[in-house]
Amino acid sequence: MNSIIRQKLFSNWHPMRWVALAMGLFFTLLAVTGPDALTGIFGAFFLFQAITNSGCLGSQACAVPAEKPGDHEPSDINFTEIKDS
Repeated sequence: MNSIIRQKLFSNWHPMRWVALAMGLFFTLLAVTGPDALTGIFGAFFLFQAITNSGCLGSQACAVPAEKPGDHEPSDINFTEIKDS
């Protein structure tokens, strides 16, 4: 269990994860130096995303899945023609 957590923490550090870590540390520092709870919440949010590599940080977590070449090619189309009287 400990090795799984360690592997998740210390691997796959892409630039967006570093940006989230920097933003989290910045907002947390602002919250500690000034009495602002909302800034602390933002800091905790960004730190959580950076540490756990979750959210939409560029790791394709929120990406739309790519379409396969044959997904939108129906073999038989059924339709009914409606005519005005």
